[in-house]
Amino acid sequence: QAETAYRSWRQTYPDDPRPGPRLCRLELQQGQWGEASNDCQGGDRALAQRLAAGAPAAEPASGFGDGRPPLAHPGGLSGWQASLQHSATANAAGWLQLGLAQALLGLPGAARTSASRALHLSREESTLAGAALIYGLCRSAHLAEDLDTELEQRFGQGTLARDIELPVNRAWVALSRHQPQAALSLLAPALPYARGLAAAMAPVYVQAVALQAAGRAAEAAAAFQRVLDYPLPNAWTEVSRVGLARAEAAEGQRDAARAELQQALAVWQGADWNLPLPRSVRRALARLR
Repeated sequence: QAETAYRSWRQTYPDDPRPGPRLCRLELQQGQWGEASNDCQGGDRALAQRLAAGAPAAEPASGFGDGRPPLAHPGGLSGWQASLQHSATANAAGWLQLGLAQALLGLPGAARTSASRALHLSREESTLAGAALIYGLCRSAHLAEDLDTELEQRFGQGTLARDIELPVNRAWVALSRHQPQAALSLLAPALPYARGLAAAMAPVYVQAVALQAAGRAAEAAAAFQRVLDYPLPNAWTEVSRVGLARAEAAEGQRDAARAELQQALAVWQGADWNLPLPRSVRRALARLR
């Protein structure tokens, strides 16, 4: 609806500079990179043109709020957490970023605490969606469902909540209950938006995990590869590399799996080397040698 309104605004007042950039941001969120490249003005234009041309971009991908950080934080997760605790300007987005990294690296208790801190600061749409995502990743289904209910009641008429955030979060809940087929069905509304900045490949990553859980290793490998091919860096990249390696190992592609695991380990060198996910990667690599 917003996209339609901006197009009407631009058509009615062609000399007004305001609708173009707003339309561009919506198109970037939805993965309509070619359209965004044509509509953009100002700082978003270069990004839109690079994405439309299929070129990688250094900008972090947003999604579920304010961006997904790299998993290997220079100061380690403990340093990251300490900086948030002692910062006078720490906000909900910062705690959500930390919580997502903690969940993906195998620290569910710490991730839930970070999500709780974010919710204490805000109950806006991005915070509800991000905290529910973290709870789903941590297999805290009831906490995720409570937040998704609030998200749907307050923001469920919007495209972002209805077609991206809620399907992804509910798919994680289904996976936490060992229901991969249900997760794949729940994801359907979000997949068309997967390449946009609002989703930043989260639906494809969940799809890959669900396919892997369903024993469909070749399809899972293809989905993990799609995440790795995405031109904007985000927190799904390295966990997708690990997922791809596991899918390749299940298909008997030991050399390819070993190369992916070695590349994943290089990311954590000097950062969070001893957290659960890097440890499990080192064990998997040892089994493949």
